[in-house]
Amino acid sequence: VVTTGGSVSAPQDRVDRLFISKLSSELNREDLRDYFSQFGELTDVYLPLAPGTTAHKGICFVSFANPMDLHRAISFKPHEIRGIPMSVDVAAPRAAPPTSVSQSVTNGARLFLTKVTPEVNRNDILAYFAQFGDVTDCYVPPGNKGIAFVSFAAPQMAQKVLQNATHQVKPGQTIVVSQAFDRLTP
Repeated sequence: VVTTGGSVSAPQDRVDRLFISKLSSELNREDLRDYFSQFGELTDVYLPLAPGTTAHKGICFVSFANPMDLHRAISFKPHEIRGIPMSVDVAAPRAAPPTSVSQSVTNGARLFLTKVTPEVNRNDILAYFAQFGDVTDCYVPPGNKGIAFVSFAAPQMAQKVLQNATHQVKPGQTIVVSQAFDRLTP
């Protein structure tokens, strides 16, 4: 099964899914399916699209029929398709976010950022998004995964940002912005 858009969730205690980030726009889901199938049978390749475009967000989730195949894939390094490197991690469940973050997601004031390059740091994100309103939180996960989250004091501020799917946060550094949603729980 190969999906684009929509939501796919594995039970929280299962470890059968990879999170792939820093994907080049040159790569498509067939490239990813072909590449990761060398490690075992795949049950899903989820490549979310940037809102209002046919371009992907630069991230992907790959699920395996057998968790041992995931371990084989994660132990293989470096991961490249046609010489294009990508970051591969286990898509592990995380602890529940703080109440303030959950509140921002629920009321629509939290945004999910993709295609965040190593040249863009937390301060760059804060400085850029301050033009849209009061930023109450900015989270850039460790390990340069190519993603980040921004929360605003009010949903209207986030909606102003969402009027454009892409934003140049600094010269030559364009990121993709979409609404953040809570993870589905079983």
